[in-house]
Amino acid sequence: MRPIGITANVVAPGAVETDASAHLPEEAKRSISSFTPLSRIGQPIDIAGVTAFLASDDSRFVTGTYTPANGGFTME
Repeated sequence: MRPIGITANVVAPGAVETDASAHLPEEAKRSISSFTPLSRIGQPIDIAGVTAFLASDDSRFVTGTYTPANGGFTME
């Protein structure tokens, strides 16, 4: 991987509002939101920003990362 500049990184999204999650009852959405320090469900743009960075030349020295994009759900 090194000689040709390939990097390997993981983006681990939390709950994200999409067409697939639109059917969830509001009570379920509130419950999910209550478990994240940011108190909300993510939007696609929240994940897109992280992904765009890792796919860009700006991250050329970043490899082997696991990046949670989940509103702090996995914070310790």
